[in-house]
Amino acid sequence: MANQPAQESIKSTLLPDMDYDIVQHVMEWVALTSLSIIVCMSISLFFLYITTDRISRDRRASEAVEKVRQYIPMLKTFVARHNSLSAKLAEINAEAFQKTRAHERAMHVLSQMKKRNQIQVRFANSPNRSLTCFSGYVYNEHVRKCVAKEQHYPLMDDEWAVPQLVEAWSDSPEGAEQEILKKYPKSQGFIINNLEKVKPLPTKEQILNTRDS
Repeated sequence: MANQPAQESIKSTLLPDMDYDIVQHVMEWVALTSLSIIVCMSISLFFLYITTDRISRDRRASEAVEKVRQYIPMLKTFVARHNSLSAKLAEINAEAFQKTRAHERAMHVLSQMKKRNQIQVRFANSPNRSLTCFSGYVYNEHVRKCVAKEQHYPLMDDEWAVPQLVEAWSDSPEGAEQEILKKYPKSQGFIINNLEKVKPLPTKEQILNTRDS
């Protein structure tokens, strides 16, 4: 209440011809209008930012899609190359498998041949191409009995406990048996088994004829 004269003095001094209440309402309206404009501008700027960001993301996505499209032919080429190399690798593996099998079979045959060549052949008489070659297996029963008892027969090697391959040249099986018994007599415990005719080796002419046919 003490300031009322001062307010009245200010009103009369600053606004001598205007109503103070009207001016106050105008100022409030201006303030509200300014605030509304600021709010609207903020909202507009916010939506502008969202729209700009979306446009930027769409642009980046489009650029990424274009880059991917550029690599599609290269990818197709890579896939085709990969399939081709995979097919070649499968062929190489199959060929290597076949060669491995062939090598294993050849090694097996070679092993069998080595075993055959390692067999010691004993001759009852001198080889004679004009006669027939007969072969049989001879072992010694005295040596076999001693070896079975884990003993050593003093007159012969322990290998005679196992049948030994013996060849004899004669014109008949009976003659071949007699030749073998001359060298390995029954009186000393030698036994002959499986006496048979040996198939002669092919001659050079027969081998050449076989190759030509």
